[in-house]
Amino acid sequence: MFSYESPHRSRTDARRPRGRHRAAEAPVGAPAPTTSADGTARPPARPPVELIGTPRGNWLTRGRDGRLTAYATGPKGLLRWTEGTPWEPAWSGPRHFPVPGLTDASIAQGPLGHVHVAGRRTPGSDPESVDVVHAVQYQTGRPFTRWRSLGAVSRRALRPRLGVPLVGVDATGAAHVFLRNGGGGVSTRRDSPRDGWLPWQDLGGRDVQARLASWSTGRGGVGVLAPAADGALCWAQGADDAHVTREDPVDGIAAPAEVTALCSVTGGPVCLWSAPDRDGVLLRTDTGRVVELGGAPDGGPVAALWLPGDGERLALACRGRDGTLLVGVCDTAVSETAGGGPAAAWAAYDVGPFVGAPALARADGGRVALAVVAPTGPLLAREFAEEFPGRLEFTAI
Repeated sequence: MFSYESPHRSRTDARRPRGRHRAAEAPVGAPAPTTSADGTARPPARPPVELIGTPRGNWLTRGRDGRLTAYATGPKGLLRWTEGTPWEPAWSGPRHFPVPGLTDASIAQGPLGHVHVAGRRTPGSDPESVDVVHAVQYQTGRPFTRWRSLGAVSRRALRPRLGVPLVGVDATGAAHVFLRNGGGGVSTRRDSPRDGWLPWQDLGGRDVQARLASWSTGRGGVGVLAPAADGALCWAQGADDAHVTREDPVDGIAAPAEVTALCSVTGGPVCLWSAPDRDGVLLRTDTGRVVELGGAPDGGPVAALWLPGDGERLALACRGRDGTLLVGVCDTAVSETAGGGPAAAWAAYDVGPFVGAPALARADGGRVALAVVAPTGPLLAREFAEEFPGRLEFTAI
């Protein structure tokens, strides 16, 4: 049984003063402050946090109030760090949301700022007990809803082959969950605003890899890419805001590939990934041209964010083969005419060890936020969009 946290304030909270100058409270179990040789106080060293990795999708989100939130997965569930308010600017966290047996998760944010999480869990020792769960956070810093099981996708004997659930949100705020099913194809389940969660639908396909990619289409729907041995299978939501239907395959992408997809100005997907037989990050434009952007990625996901302007400049971040954080900017218009040569500028940052993939998000004041999750928690840097990446300075949150 999943735990549920009431969104209402407790009586203890109600008795606390609400003044703007309330003294900050140290979290339970926080290490005591230390003092340097000259007698000045310095921040205490943070203890390590039990981590597995970062969710698929953009795990750094911005709420409607402008505050950022970072998420990670741990051995006992989901972890969350929340940016403070103007009168209490310190970040809070990690806050733990128990999900027994959680192995993988993905995150997507809807048009109203709601954060949806879909997870794959194996609550017991039986590998056939795999379950897919979903929950929503409706407001920055508030609890998640009850974790809901989405029911059986495949027959029990095939459940260990289930892939990582991928959640997407369309323009109506409806959540769509996609994953590789036990037969090697793709299945989806949709939360209809009128009828609630509809039954699982088998979209077809075969021999797709475990990790899929989704994007928001130009029609306000969701699309999904499923890399397979002979290309990437593609489905997208129709103009009627209803079911997802099969579209032409996306050529140039073959498994294994950790694909990131974004909506272009034409509504089609722009894809980024790294491949074991190529040295740099690969970009597939919405016209189908594949360009190598340089860099030296380790094969993991590439975080990408459109920079403000004409929809042609992308901020990029990924892990390098040497363990450093690679940060770059790509002009997709130049990539179209670059003759196959690198069309991105990269810089390497030695931020120390970090788990999972980096994340990018729009921040306040026209800035771009970039984050990684270190063993002691997230590290965050911000830079103005027109100057990105500039000289990024990372601080612990």
